[in-house]
Amino acid sequence: MEIHSRRIGKIISSFPDFLDRLTNLHDSGFTLAKSLNQLQFSDLGILNHEVKKMNADIELDGSIIEAFKNFGKRVKIIAILRVAILLESASSMTGNIKDTLAIAAGDALTNKMLEQERRTAMKMQIIIIYVSFFIFLYVSYSLVSGFLPQLPEINAGKEIAGLVGEGITFSGMDKILYARLFFHAAILIGFFSGLVAGQIGEGDARRGLKHSILMVLIGYTVFSLIS
Repeated sequence: MEIHSRRIGKIISSFPDFLDRLTNLHDSGFTLAKSLNQLQFSDLGILNHEVKKMNADIELDGSIIEAFKNFGKRVKIIAILRVAILLESASSMTGNIKDTLAIAAGDALTNKMLEQERRTAMKMQIIIIYVSFFIFLYVSYSLVSGFLPQLPEINAGKEIAGLVGEGITFSGMDKILYARLFFHAAILIGFFSGLVAGQIGEGDARRGLKHSILMVLIGYTVFSLIS
């Protein structure tokens, strides 16, 4: 999932440059189909493979609009499907595809910049989630390793601690049970905090599974050291 998401991210990042080059070639006098054909020989990074597929679609179907639609369906990116719809509307209503391409390129670039700004702003929220988790681990570690060992154990249901306050006695506690509760809490908090970090930072809770795995491993390691 992470590899696929990173691939989609690279495609979205390269898409504005792809549209810009396509627009420049179209402005120089090439048809849109010929412009796309010329882009096969450009260095578009991860988009080179997709451009070849789009040219294959044009050879089979003869429609660049369908090529864009198939491209959008393959990668499931709304921005690319939006370009296909814009081109289809422009070709059927005005015939001025050049201006439509320029608008689409500007829109793709704006969306890219907004996404970069959002991720930069959300990094601090992810840091806060990690800090909160580490604070919980520190408190749990202090309680399990420092506080709980000082308390008396339950001894067959007998009162062993004597007088705590006037008329109040303390009969001990199951320290293993409480340590286990803290351990389970750390695992659950780590897992769901990771999902929240993925939703906040990358817009998809599934992208937070890497954070979840990392936090769960850290929590497990900490409590393994305690035990």
